[in-house]
Amino acid sequence: MTLRRILSLSLAAAALLAPSLAMASSARLAGLVVPGDYVQDETGRFTYLSAHATQGGRVWAEPSASDNNAMGAVVPGLLGKNLGTFAVNLRRWAPSLGQAMYQDPVITAPLGNPDLNTTGEAVSLAWGRTFGTRTVGLSMQRSFVSTKTAAGTTEGNGNLGRNVTGFGLGYGFPLMGREVETAFHWQNRDFKGSSAGTPDATKSTKASTWLLAGRSFMKLNDQLTVVPSVRAYSFDLSYDNVAGTRIKQIISGWQAGLAGNWALGSGSQFILGAQFVNERLDLINTSTNFVRTANMSPNVFAGLESEVQPWLTLRFGARNAVLFNFKDAVTSGPLPSQTIKTHVFAYNAGATVKAGKFVFDATLAPNFYSAPVSGVLKNAFGGQAFPQVSVSYGF
Repeated sequence: MTLRRILSLSLAAAALLAPSLAMASSARLAGLVVPGDYVQDETGRFTYLSAHATQGGRVWAEPSASDNNAMGAVVPGLLGKNLGTFAVNLRRWAPSLGQAMYQDPVITAPLGNPDLNTTGEAVSLAWGRTFGTRTVGLSMQRSFVSTKTAAGTTEGNGNLGRNVTGFGLGYGFPLMGREVETAFHWQNRDFKGSSAGTPDATKSTKASTWLLAGRSFMKLNDQLTVVPSVRAYSFDLSYDNVAGTRIKQIISGWQAGLAGNWALGSGSQFILGAQFVNERLDLINTSTNFVRTANMSPNVFAGLESEVQPWLTLRFGARNAVLFNFKDAVTSGPLPSQTIKTHVFAYNAGATVKAGKFVFDATLAPNFYSAPVSGVLKNAFGGQAFPQVSVSYGF
């Protein structure tokens, strides 16, 4: 049996058997290893809310093996053509700010995933509408958990399980022949009690979380579109401990970059770009006072995907933080001051299978191409042939 035949059968099986996500497909981005802001045909509606205004109808789902489950729908004209497009997202876990799911599928933050809140999500709604050549989008999120016992009442589940009340605004407009998208997300995250079962005096300090993002699409010719993007964010995890002492813990950062999207014939594209990334962690508690900073100068990424059959697209990508600087400046506490200079490399591959109106995106195991049967499909060690799979249905 040829490798091509094995690939075809394996991916067809994945399309029939695999669960997963969706419209702004996290599996597709993960396979490209390209941040979603820079992908030309990726709407990124979870960040850029104004994209809802121009979306067609879709249903998406992601029942992952790690319980990071979700399902949602985008419905144009739900209450009438002139009232815009509505979307509802149903998730087990509240997503990372501006993302489809918990955790960004392509994490470019130097200190790892900056959004550590793992609370459940109760309500997530979005809306978008066109106004001439301009588009507007809104979103709302709410999560609330409370436990009342004879010992007292808790809200949320500790510092990393905060209740959420959030809103988002997106605005898109034409500017000098280019399309511009902007977005602002804000959330109040609070808790009371060290954990859901510990009703003590520990509580949040009215900490807020926000994300500001913008990008534009500049079509230079029939083959090349350039996408500049900037974003800034802050995640405030500060709280008062059981003794009433303020614990300061804030993760903040910014990113700015530029990417080119080259159309390589029908159904193929190559993406090459670079971004400068800076992140900072401020931590002050009863025993430690330090500032951790990290930056990528720059983070270079590249991704290629091609439609090899009408029903099958293959992709792969990589990124390398060429100059990765990591520094701890310790004023007091057990941690040593240190400075590390290195580089960080990541690689991935993926595929898309189309079956009728269903679109399945998947990442592939690292040795999928070199040993698709013995090393992946018959792996006695339990490895997954398709670590991440996403599915959507258009209507």
